Amino acid sequence: MGYLFLLPLSVTILVPTTFLITYGIAIAKSDVTPAFPYISDTGTDPPESCIFGQLLNISAVLIALSVYVRYRQTIEYHRNGPRLLLCLNKTTLALGLIAAFGVSLVANFQETSMLVVHMIGAMMAFGLGVIYEWIQLYMTHRMCHEMSSRYVFIIRAFLCIIATVCFVTSILFLPQNVYLRILLASSLKIVMTP
Repeated sequence: MGYLFLLPLSVTILVPTTFLITYGIAIAKSDVTPAFPYISDTGTDPPESCIFGQLLNISAVLIALSVYVRYRQTIEYHRNGPRLLLCLNKTTLALGLIAAFGVSLVANFQETSMLVVHMIGAMMAFGLGVIYEWIQLYMTHRMCHEMSSRYVFIIRAFLCIIATVCFVTSILFLPQNVYLRILLASSLKIVMTP
């Protein structure tokens, strides 16, 4: 029970390490340009796609376990607590598990072969992940005295703001070629369907 903090810590270390490893391999093989490629572009071609997929799948499991541990932790501290808190706790469990599944979709469906599924997984992972973070922030605020400190609340608030800005920015500035690729993929299926 004393080592449960290692779950979110391992995610915090493993995910960026995954991106750095696949970025390094993709640059070494000249699969992407060094100037800010999309993360998914660095995990498209073998062998980096294999590493990308495997490490993100492990990350998805660790994320799901972290979400579950946070859920159980909140229940233990607030078994007879406010109804709203318990309801939000169940909501974050569902959102967190779906976001973890989205990470697995991103890992297993490369954007070059299954763009629509890849983008759905990314929206699940990042979109629902941001919503999960904001609800957890609210819950942290409500539980400041019993379960966490004001310092944890401030750090979570800062991270929520950064995550939200990054998510919104990525949506607003999604390159036109992704929209065109989705449109092209959809129209080809419509044309090819008898």
